[in-house]
Amino acid sequence: MMKMVKKGRFLIVGCVIGLIIALLFLLRRCDGNDEAFFVPKTQEDILQIMKNDEEQLHQLYLSSNVCDKKWIEEYREIGKRFQMYNYLGDDPRIHRLLKEYVGYGKQIEEIAIIINEENYESGVEQLEKLKNTAKINESKLQELYDENH
Repeated sequence: MMKMVKKGRFLIVGCVIGLIIALLFLLRRCDGNDEAFFVPKTQEDILQIMKNDEEQLHQLYLSSNVCDKKWIEEYREIGKRFQMYNYLGDDPRIHRLLKEYVGYGKQIEEIAIIINEENYESGVEQLEKLKNTAKINESKLQELYDENH
């Protein structure tokens, strides 16, 4: 009798854990970010995703609402995406670029945190320092993009 109770509890706990995982998966899919589930298989795919993210970043820079909470959230989200790129191909140049984008993304996230803490002037100084890194990464991305498209 005791074994059946333990098996029943184990089964219930397993089902609850499975339901929680399924719910989290569904919630993640409903947030509109399907790229998290898409692992680019070709150079063209990853480079296109990166170009799209760069374009979104440029649009943020062109907007004048740097201190706005939504701007800061979008900026930080781009930094996170830069760190999460995944590429299964074998082009070493793309792998090197992705590693550079991890650092770039971390810098973007740190700046978003600084600005969010109402250290606007310090955040702007950090943005100026990031400008050179951004130019280098964008140039490398554009070169690879042009070769593959």
